[in-house]
Amino acid sequence: YQPNEKVKAHLSRVNLLAIVGPTGVGKTSIMIQSGIPYIPSDVSRPKRSDEKDGVECNFRSDYDQLLAEIERGEFAQYLIGRNGEFYGTKGTAYPVEGVCTMAVIAGILTEIQKTGFRKVVPIYIVPPSYEEWMRRVGAHQDADIEKRLMEAKESLQAALDSDGFSFIVNDKLEDAVEH
Repeated sequence: YQPNEKVKAHLSRVNLLAIVGPTGVGKTSIMIQSGIPYIPSDVSRPKRSDEKDGVECNFRSDYDQLLAEIERGEFAQYLIGRNGEFYGTKGTAYPVEGVCTMAVIAGILTEIQKTGFRKVVPIYIVPPSYEEWMRRVGAHQDADIEKRLMEAKESLQAALDSDGFSFIVNDKLEDAVEH
């Protein structure tokens, strides 16, 4: 997949802080609290009880429209998840220029880096302990927890195998945002 030329030109003026980490570590909280523009992805997965449409994600069920937007190259990138769920970001979601944050899966970071951003800075968010992470994950009440735990393992391995990641421990939200 390649975005259209207009999207590529737009992205060439944007620095992306790519926030990676397992479910429950506070990626979205850190991004929103940082004050740096946060880019919500368009997704076709069901909304969780604690999520608001247009805040954490843009929840979509208009599949014909999504396909048309993909064909026109309007997305910076997209992927189809293990359960056939769509995840992507439209070029128009990014600021005209400057820095922004977005949650990404470590496995697609290489593709994102090829998309044409001015710069991509990968940051991995780590929970303070396994016990605290499990407590946070338990609060999600998510039916697809097994998939999320598998993704956590894959993302951590991808981050450890790369020399480009910075790691931030999210013990206290204020401290994590400051770093």
